[in-house]
Amino acid sequence: MRIAISGAPSQGKTLLTENFLNNWSNYTLFATPFDVNKDLNKKNQWDHLQLTLNAVNNKSRTANNLYRGTPLDNLVFSLWANEKGIGDIDDDFIKKCIPLVKEGSKYIDIYFYTVITKVALVQTGAASDPEVMERIKEIDNIYKAIAAGLINGNCPFMDPEDRPPVIEIFGSPLERIEMVKLYLNKDGGLYDDGNTVFSNENLDLMEQVLREQREVAEVEKMEQQVKNTVSIFNEKDFKTEVKPKKS
Repeated sequence: MRIAISGAPSQGKTLLTENFLNNWSNYTLFATPFDVNKDLNKKNQWDHLQLTLNAVNNKSRTANNLYRGTPLDNLVFSLWANEKGIGDIDDDFIKKCIPLVKEGSKYIDIYFYTVITKVALVQTGAASDPEVMERIKEIDNIYKAIAAGLINGNCPFMDPEDRPPVIEIFGSPLERIEMVKLYLNKDGGLYDDGNTVFSNENLDLMEQVLREQREVAEVEKMEQQVKNTVSIFNEKDFKTEVKPKKS
């Protein structure tokens, strides 16, 4: 099994990785995450893309491998840099990378990616910096656009006939690992090795269900927050003492 944990910065991927390995210690971690301290330019992004490709291509499918940093993650940052006009990354560079990313994604069995939701925002102190927060949201939107494109059948970054499911993971750390357990058995394998659940024809339905579950969860949490706020007050808080007038 080859499993990847992806998502925008400051979304709890490190903690999710630790919790994953605590539950499935038979997995080996291969970490080639994007280095935020390096400049976003063609050379650095190309070098990092080669690292991620080597990581996913050279590991046996019969082994249990967990990846932090994949060709797809590399492309997301390149897409963001190109859109923002950062460094020398341009359309031609993106076009050069896409075939490699598409090929590399074939070696992943399932992507779990952490998303920003209305009730689960940035997980670290980055939220205190508006500029950093905006950057994280922009990168998160690229991940969401890719996931939506897979469902709509218009994503150029994965082969529609040979691609892994891309599953949104959200909520508290405990909720996230419990979501992962919906797909992996106690040995870390996918439920139903006959590929009935994870066949190509069922990927779109599965991903759509997960997105709808997230939207429902967001609404429920927001409703509960409103109820909690209202419960702070009681009837006496809204009563005004009226003294009788003197005759």
